Amino acid sequence: MNETQASQLPVYAGNDLGAVWRSSATAFRLWAPTACSAALHRFATGTDAEPEAADLGTLAMQRSEGGTWYLELAGDLAGQYYQYELQFPDGTSIVTADPYAHAAGAGGTRSMVLNQAAAVPDGWQKDERPAIPAHARSVWEVHVADFTADPASGVPQAYRGKFMGFTVDGTTMNGDGVHPTGLNYLKRLGVTHVQLQPIFDFATVDEVSGEDYNWGYDPLNYNLPEGSYATDAFHGEVRVRECRAMVQALHSAGLGVVMDVVYNHTYYSNSWLERTVPGYWNRRWENGSLTNGSGCGCDLASERTMVRKYLVDSCVYWAKEYHIDGFRFDLMALHDVETMNAIRAALDALPGGEDILMYGEPWQGGSTRMEHGAIPANKQAAGLLNSRIGFFCDNTRDAIKGGVFNAGSAGYINGDMHCGYQVLHSIPAWRGGQADFMPQAPGQVVQYVSAHDNYTLWDKLKCVARRGDYAAPDADLLAQNRMAAGIYLTCQGLPFMQGGEEFARTKHGDHNTYRGPLELNRLDWTRAAQLEELVQYYHGLLEIRKAYPELSGMAGDAEPCILSLPGWLIGFVPQIVISLMLAAWFTDVRLKLRCQAFFKTVIYMPNLIMASAFSMLFFTLFSDNGPVNAALMSMGVTQEPFRFLSSVAGTRGLVGLMNFLMWFGNTTILLMSGIMGIDVSLFEAAEIDGCTSRQTFWRVTLPLLKPILVYVLVTSLIGGLQMFDVPQVLTNGKG
Repeated sequence: MNETQASQLPVYAGNDLGAVWRSSATAFRLWAPTACSAALHRFATGTDAEPEAADLGTLAMQRSEGGTWYLELAGDLAGQYYQYELQFPDGTSIVTADPYAHAAGAGGTRSMVLNQAAAVPDGWQKDERPAIPAHARSVWEVHVADFTADPASGVPQAYRGKFMGFTVDGTTMNGDGVHPTGLNYLKRLGVTHVQLQPIFDFATVDEVSGEDYNWGYDPLNYNLPEGSYATDAFHGEVRVRECRAMVQALHSAGLGVVMDVVYNHTYYSNSWLERTVPGYWNRRWENGSLTNGSGCGCDLASERTMVRKYLVDSCVYWAKEYHIDGFRFDLMALHDVETMNAIRAALDALPGGEDILMYGEPWQGGSTRMEHGAIPANKQAAGLLNSRIGFFCDNTRDAIKGGVFNAGSAGYINGDMHCGYQVLHSIPAWRGGQADFMPQAPGQVVQYVSAHDNYTLWDKLKCVARRGDYAAPDADLLAQNRMAAGIYLTCQGLPFMQGGEEFARTKHGDHNTYRGPLELNRLDWTRAAQLEELVQYYHGLLEIRKAYPELSGMAGDAEPCILSLPGWLIGFVPQIVISLMLAAWFTDVRLKLRCQAFFKTVIYMPNLIMASAFSMLFFTLFSDNGPVNAALMSMGVTQEPFRFLSSVAGTRGLVGLMNFLMWFGNTTILLMSGIMGIDVSLFEAAEIDGCTSRQTFWRVTLPLLKPILVYVLVTSLIGGLQMFDVPQVLTNGKG
């Protein structure tokens, strides 16, 4: 089906696709405009292997509006399973599950009629998303099975590796009562959001035996939870209830829940979607072959109207029915900008929806073919995306620890000093135009050094250092780990970490464990206890971030450069003028000034004092009860203390004065060096020509000092814009 044919299909705008249950009747509606007939086939169970299995018969559906097929059946059908049987004009017959289903049986091949109200945990109606300020947000990523599979987790065996493993509170390592695990650990760590690797129904794990392992990036049913994470995969309502119970438990702990969604591709080329409207759902090259931008061979065509509607409706469903707090989009660049913005708008329309997170991977896994001139949602499209749609910043990741596609590639923390400039650019979330993208706001940039893909941070550090014992806690590598965290957790933007990064999680050098084994992927709670000092370091950084909203760049305050610029100007203008005068005088042999060496030493001395110490001195001198105010009041200049440190003008003036006193001596020495580097014959020629000292300065000295003056200006400006400690101390932490 080409672009023109697809655009000519009727569009259905309603919100009742799938099986809509009522106690008196259930309505089934399927969008299948190219089918010539459709029938509903019902079953008593989700598989034929169950004891109660029975065929409940097949009923014809009627063609309805917008290319849909419709059938309403009287009675309470909750818990019944069904499939659709479709006939096409070319004689093809297809059996498919319902791509709009909200529940399914074991294996996900038969959809289930769901009574939403009967599939909720106790107290679900009172569950609310936690209110988490934008500046305090941080994301911790984990796989459901990995979280509690470790026998040392203290979680009951029946719940290990399941949704319900998140609901057990108060657990400790092997029940020792000392070292927290699971939900108990998360509550103490200090992160605000938990990102769950795919929890929708995926294709490659046996939901009954639970013997297989997979990260879950192989979608089967987009709108219902994975059955292997439920204690009972056969009854479709159980997975729904237990998934909600997990969300409820995390919310009760004050944690938001981010859902990792994989709408960029389907696992099977003959997915339920593609079976209902063959040729419509997936992108194809002009020769008809499937595009493979996902690396899985079947990209979804998000730019097509009904595909876009499917993605929007799916996100809204999870947000409304599961109270999801955010969405992480796998290979987001395979989606088009218009679709991503449509999802954002739909979520914003929900109560509290503007606080729902949206971010994704701004890259593709291969080439694809978008229609209608659609624009990929990559980093270069940051200005076209809603400013509250973020993206993972691989620039920050690679600058800090080294590239992910070369095990031995170093970054700033492990030896490549050339990455230092990139690290500096990462601090303001790359908003200076130093990269090939321009974020609209800090919140668009997800700052991180590790995620489920590629090496764990610890394993990467081991690879660069060429140390093969991955479990050994090397002191210098722990220092590198701390440095990495110290950088990205104080950058502007949204901080993100792979679960276990904070205790040097290792997969023993395996960089791609998407198929397991579980023993290699699961969180090692014993290691978390052994490296508790590193965990506490991460906790401290997260608490600092919460305490100082300015670090995130999302506190609603003025930009740091705007705040620091006036103070810098106040100090720099007199600094450069006076330094030029002094440098000219000291180097003019005709003036024969005395005690030059002593004076140079005196003016340079303040440069040797730490800025924080200088700030403490000024804080003491200019406080309300300080000696400056005491002197002013004793002389009758003012009747009450002048608020130097609590007024904007007063603080900026003091910052400028401090900068002047600390740096004008250093600037004078630099300018003197520049003047002394000018060929003496030029000054002699000026003197022979009868130039005065003033004329020599303006016509000879100043033009030849231009390179030094530019250097002083640039370095001073950089120092002024990066200034943090001086206003921090002067205002007692209030900025």
